[in-house]
Amino acid sequence: MLQQETPENECVLPPTFQLDDIKTEYHPCSGIATKIDHFVDFRCHTATCSQVPKNLTPWEPFSSHIDFDFAELVLKANLTKVQINELISLIHHAAFEQFSVTDYDGVCTMWDAASPHHAKVSLNPMTYYTSLTINF
Repeated sequence: MLQQETPENECVLPPTFQLDDIKTEYHPCSGIATKIDHFVDFRCHTATCSQVPKNLTPWEPFSSHIDFDFAELVLKANLTKVQINELISLIHHAAFEQFSVTDYDGVCTMWDAASPHHAKVSLNPMTYYTSLTINF
């Protein structure tokens, strides 16, 4: 191994490596030199918690928390532009009229109550026969 000379003309021997030594290389832009620690001396240094100020409006840039919740819901539901506009219109209309639906079961109950008032639907398959004549 090569020896390095210090400004005082003293010889400094390179470090002696041991089995299981840990070499830490930092990104070149960090300006931190590479270091080697013996396994018994190595300690993981966890970063201390930074004092990030609490964000009182995490929904920004949305105007309000309810706007964010709405946007998140329509995104999760994968609604189309037409469906989103229809839902927005319905919500604005609900502000002036009593909305009594509270959950999915309530919607199902209303559909079940409405079904006797409408035409019955046959689930039996229908077969259509057509005749096709081709003249050459």
